[in-house]
Amino acid sequence: MSIARYRVRYFGDLLQLPWEPSGQIEARALREVALPMPDEVLEQFCLDHGRNEDFQSQYRHLDLHRLKWTCHEVSGETLVTATVFPRFAPWVASVSRRAVRISEEGWSAADRRVAIAEHWRVSRTWIRPPILIARKAVRHGPQPLHLVEGHTRLGLLGGLIGTGWISPSATHRAWIGEMPSRSSKQYISDPANCSSEKKRLRNRR
Repeated sequence: MSIARYRVRYFGDLLQLPWEPSGQIEARALREVALPMPDEVLEQFCLDHGRNEDFQSQYRHLDLHRLKWTCHEVSGETLVTATVFPRFAPWVASVSRRAVRISEEGWSAADRRVAIAEHWRVSRTWIRPPILIARKAVRHGPQPLHLVEGHTRLGLLGGLIGTGWISPSATHRAWIGEMPSRSSKQYISDPANCSSEKKRLRNRR
């Protein structure tokens, strides 16, 4: 099927793209509509969740061609204040409670996936930057940032800060989406070096 006839500007337009039997949008379709965003954002936001009902209810109005995405170093104390979609908040809270078990059970309590737990132990941060959007682009409350994807990551970070494993002032890489007229200088630092980003989407079939 030719993708040329599909025009995707808003997040809601993703629903018209062909999808896999799993319900996930076809990676080929996303590549061909050429949305102006980094591969990591495209994969985590659009490919994985473009047909998700909760994501559509929040973001269908977002103009994907106006959003500018930059990977920044953001302090943990700022990240953990990001607003979270109410349906996802219980999960974030449950993950944060894992941190209290680390002193007794080791870092496997943080995440049962060995490579991820080891990365948290050694680096005190996540492997893959989560996706956030500036509040004024989504109108989700008084905080400067809203969490789009990475609820497990942010929940664990909050727990690790709360239990003293990570300093609140330590910074972590995060993708931030903003409208061009909005300034982010009040809560994030200079853009981070994300040159190690893996181009996973190009290899998805």
